[in-house]
Amino acid sequence: MALEGPWSASTPISTGVPGALAVEYDGQTLTARFAPVPGATGYRLVLVEDGSEQGEPWYTSEPFARRAVPSATEATLAVQAVVAGGLGPARSAAVFTTGWYPAVATGDNGSMPWLNPAVAADMKARAITPPAVAVAGKGPQPYIFALRPLYPNLQSASDVAVAPFDPDTGGLGTPQARDYQGVDMEDWAHAWLAGLDLLCTGAYVTAAYPVNPSALGRLLTAKQGLAEAVADGLSVILADQDASGAAVGSVPWKAAREVLRQRLLGDLVRAYDGTAMVQYQVGVDAPNDVANARLSGPGSLADDRDDGDIARLGNAKCSLATAEAGTLTFPLTLSRPDQDPAATLNPTYAVNEIEYHIEQVTDGYTNADWLHFVRNFAADPPAGYRVDLGTPIIPVPLRSYPAQPALAFQEALTHPAPKTLADALLWD
Repeated sequence: MALEGPWSASTPISTGVPGALAVEYDGQTLTARFAPVPGATGYRLVLVEDGSEQGEPWYTSEPFARRAVPSATEATLAVQAVVAGGLGPARSAAVFTTGWYPAVATGDNGSMPWLNPAVAADMKARAITPPAVAVAGKGPQPYIFALRPLYPNLQSASDVAVAPFDPDTGGLGTPQARDYQGVDMEDWAHAWLAGLDLLCTGAYVTAAYPVNPSALGRLLTAKQGLAEAVADGLSVILADQDASGAAVGSVPWKAAREVLRQRLLGDLVRAYDGTAMVQYQVGVDAPNDVANARLSGPGSLADDRDDGDIARLGNAKCSLATAEAGTLTFPLTLSRPDQDPAATLNPTYAVNEIEYHIEQVTDGYTNADWLHFVRNFAADPPAGYRVDLGTPIIPVPLRSYPAQPALAFQEALTHPAPKTLADALLWD
């Protein structure tokens, strides 16, 4: 049988698929971006769950769309090009895996749904509370650690042999005897650590490595050893806490020491000048597959001080391994520690990241992947997560002596209005 015309005009069939589909979703608003399809007059977008379209589709004329979507973590977004002959093939992207946590909840990480605070059903409980007894009616207190002073008093010495540095040869000259009176060793330690930190910065390291790489290696090894030695000087401040479980060598002390050691490896001076380490007790009951992960976030302070920079809590990490008495340690820095004998704080813990796939690279150093949460836990805590940091009273240790008085100005004046010759000879 032969078919004969007349023939109708041919209908184009689109084979173009929107490329490079990127989805962003913050729990309320869904944003989609994709590459345009040649010849498309618009684009159709719809959410799909279990193979069925959910709700009405929406359309856009540009390769971009934004729409309020209250709940879409289990959905997939499908995008099709609109052409004269109908719709082209769909490009799909899961809203949760690509929009909220792009690098974690895909591939071999798909078995970790606990990363989504909204669906963390397996996370039975996580409580962060002060471990120590109440102080001054302020409720239970955290453990407070600080570095011990190098010496309890000013130091003096006579006939100390000091060899000067010779910049021409790079060596030391003939030792010379010197006397030192009333030296605050904390000032010397601060200056020495600052010098070592400077030598370990990029500008010096990149110049030193081609000249003498072995000497540079010894210098960096010395910094690592120094971080270990300085961290050993950590001690709990209050005697009651020393007797109640936070003594040198205890589990809380070791955890606080490790936090300080890691800070020293990064910046000797900043860590050494820190005021205290504030430690809370953490109880965790979580699935086994999260044991090699840690929550991370800064401590924040809500206080009535005029200067918000007076007190600052640093970042703290919370292990997700199941434990009845884990630790969470914040470094505390006061910009003017000599102002008050104690600081009363109102802290919160704003978890905003998770560290996972933690692997030991070499002694003292680990490698890990990081994920930044869209919403921190302080503003949007998941079920089973409870933080009670209380109102800690932090004793402020003063390791350095006040600056010694120095005569800045003096002036001699005669009597301003002498009435007799004898008065004119007197100094006022």
